[in-house]
Amino acid sequence: MLVQGAESRAQSPAQRLQQKCTDSFSVLSSFGSTLNSVLWRANDSLLQVAEDFYRSDRCGLSKFFLVPESLDQWAESLQQRLLGYQDQSRKFLSTSREELVSQLSVLEELLHSMPAVLIGNHERRQEAGLREKVGGVRLKLKEMLAASEEEKRENVRQLRTSLRDAELQTLDSREQQRQQQLHSAVCWAHLELQECVRVREEEFVTSLGALTEQLFSQLDQLPSPEHTVTTETGASRTWSGISYLSPPTNSAADPPSSVTVTAATTASITATRCTLGHLAVIEHRDAAVKRLEQLFRSEASRSDSDRRTRLRELQSWNTHWRQQIHTLIHTHTGDNRYTL
Repeated sequence: MLVQGAESRAQSPAQRLQQKCTDSFSVLSSFGSTLNSVLWRANDSLLQVAEDFYRSDRCGLSKFFLVPESLDQWAESLQQRLLGYQDQSRKFLSTSREELVSQLSVLEELLHSMPAVLIGNHERRQEAGLREKVGGVRLKLKEMLAASEEEKRENVRQLRTSLRDAELQTLDSREQQRQQQLHSAVCWAHLELQECVRVREEEFVTSLGALTEQLFSQLDQLPSPEHTVTTETGASRTWSGISYLSPPTNSAADPPSSVTVTAATTASITATRCTLGHLAVIEHRDAAVKRLEQLFRSEASRSDSDRRTRLRELQSWNTHWRQQIHTLIHTHTGDNRYTL
């Protein structure tokens, strides 16, 4: 505020100018304060130059220059210019604030979409990794099945009534060995697929829990209190971890059956506040877990079904083969020395 009355009149023009500018600039923010400091340093320098000029012998030559004839006139002129700069700084500060608000709004929209993008990318990478591993196991099994089928056709082609007992026994042993190898390959593929699903599921849950913690940490540091959603217990809130479909590999040994066991989960997550961003992270996290759990269960179920189907087919073929061998043995005239 300007000093009123006699006190104001007792001040020099330079003092009145300094008082006016100080009072006017006090309403600005730190940016305005910085600009005020710059202007005052310029003001002090100009006043010093003006005082030196008017006190020197050259002041009588001022009529030849475009300068006021007295220091008071010069100070008043300078005051008007500084007030004009002050007005411009206010407009610039207002424009800057509006632009900052606009940029913060854009940033907020990006931050709200960030959980969906990051969690979605993480989910797709895990799904692709699972399909790659599972596809590799199934491809290897397919090659083993094709080789076994080729050997089976060759054994069937050699099966005829003209075979001697020793030849028939050799052929039957070769076929029995093929069937045993096929049985082992089917069981191996089933166990390998189950392990792929278990390892990928464990990795997905663990890494998703870590990603959720990182997102929460970033959201906790954002200055957006206007969007804070308070809870019944205060600004902070704790969310439960993610449940594993099967216990992690580093879990303790199975306890006795009489002890109730709770499902293994990742660590719970506590946020310093609950915002729309935090809620969005949990929403996308839980949705991703449901989708991937469905995929894991589907792959495990498919593996079980394929194993049962192939073993049932193998058992059916084994029964048929034994019948064929038994028939050929009894077609040999009076020769029952070879039995299965």
